Amino acid sequence: MSNFVQKTLLRLTSYNPVLFLVGLGMMAFAGYSIWLASGDNAYTQRDQLQTVSGFVAQASEVTVTGRRGRSKEKYYQIDVKPKGGGETLELRIRYNVPPQWIQTLIQENVTVLYDSDNTVYEAAVQGKKPEITYEGTRDHYIHDAESTLGIVSTVWWWGIAVFMLALGVGGRVLQRRLTQQAEAEATTT
Repeated sequence: MSNFVQKTLLRLTSYNPVLFLVGLGMMAFAGYSIWLASGDNAYTQRDQLQTVSGFVAQASEVTVTGRRGRSKEKYYQIDVKPKGGGETLELRIRYNVPPQWIQTLIQENVTVLYDSDNTVYEAAVQGKKPEITYEGTRDHYIHDAESTLGIVSTVWWWGIAVFMLALGVGGRVLQRRLTQQAEAEATTT
């Protein structure tokens, strides 16, 4: 094998750990998505939610941007001052909730169910039926998990993941053989 071809192959096989990790990551993401979509893992159970009653001082639309200035995530944030006093809670409401529902909560006394990530599952102005319902939020998270599962459970996803793993392992084997061959040629000359 010519020296140029050998060096080129060694350079190409130096990417095998990346390929291996990409394939492994794809499989791990698929496994997580399968776990999330099965059972009640996509959302927090009602009995595990925290409740707060208080006054909504303000609401805002929040856009989280990445390093390159692109929008990564959007959500509404309401600031709730608890009735019994204490620190103001900054609670997140998913972005697909109609803005007029958020406006009905501003400057009102509300009761809110939220999880450990401060994500609102249910919000109601006191004395009225909830604008944001637990069932609607739960259905939203279930739908998200099922749509992700629809992508990662395809033959293409698993095929690409296995192909990446095989390239990573095969590249490592080829790299070791080429390195041994280069060392053998170096010792004979």
